[in-house]
Amino acid sequence: VFCLEIFLTPFGSGDELWNYNFAKNIAEGLKPYSDISMIQTPLSAYISGTFLKMFGCGMLVYRVVGYLLMVSIFVVLYKLCVETIQNKLTAFLSMLFSLSLNSLCFIYNYNYLSVFVVLIIMYLELLNSKSYTGIRNALIGVLFGLLPLIKQTTGGALFLLNLCVCIYYIFKKGKTNHLCRVILSLVPGILYLGYLLISSSFNAFMEYAVLGIGSFTHKDTFLNYITDSPINFFFGLIPILILLYIVYSFLVKKDFDALKINYLCISLIWLIFVTYPLCDSSHLFVGIIPIIPLFLLIIKNRKSVINIV
Repeated sequence: VFCLEIFLTPFGSGDELWNYNFAKNIAEGLKPYSDISMIQTPLSAYISGTFLKMFGCGMLVYRVVGYLLMVSIFVVLYKLCVETIQNKLTAFLSMLFSLSLNSLCFIYNYNYLSVFVVLIIMYLELLNSKSYTGIRNALIGVLFGLLPLIKQTTGGALFLLNLCVCIYYIFKKGKTNHLCRVILSLVPGILYLGYLLISSSFNAFMEYAVLGIGSFTHKDTFLNYITDSPINFFFGLIPILILLYIVYSFLVKKDFDALKINYLCISLIWLIFVTYPLCDSSHLFVGIIPIIPLFLLIIKNRKSVINIV
């Protein structure tokens, strides 16, 4: 029912047309940066552009791509919540809460593709905490490496987080398996860099996607958002209250372990970078999604346990 809103919303949103045109141009054979003035990194546009190439360049096809991504996000979120809380009703309600918010302003773009990848990473980390496998660890590395190719700011910050965590485990804990994760996280970026050099697009990429970011910065802060209307204030309180409870659980109840710390770092960095410097309902709602599994993980066991692995 929620996903019907994707098809019933009238065409014409500036952001949707902006992202659609990137995908359409790629489907028609144009190269990002050298042929198209494009600020973000291109993986999101390449994925939607592939669908347009296969099924036609109409806006309806682009909406179907958005529908598929939306369903995928909330299927993974539900599965992650079930594995976290071990309660299907709670998991369903948590997914439904997030879906009800995000369906209000959902369009296919790099933020939603990024959060889809983030949720998969969190799910794999949860499975690894129960029974570690090298294949999952390697896949996590690849996914962290793909994030900067979807959006250079949020993806780059999460990529650096993974790098710091891996360095910590390698040098402080002696866990050399994290070296594989580091190496594999570098592979997508190296491959794309090679493509830019071969296609003579590197200078244009630097001009647009690196040096040109500041030209398209919209400074609308979280404070501006919550003071704009009572509704915005209410929605803005949601992540604040959840995060305050999580901090209380960590500092006062001493209820934390390696997985919870990992989730907290991912959720905080994602929320900060997706809402800064532009904070509106779309960015805030997508920013809340990774906090939900962390919150469920915190409330699952109320005993005071310290278990750093």
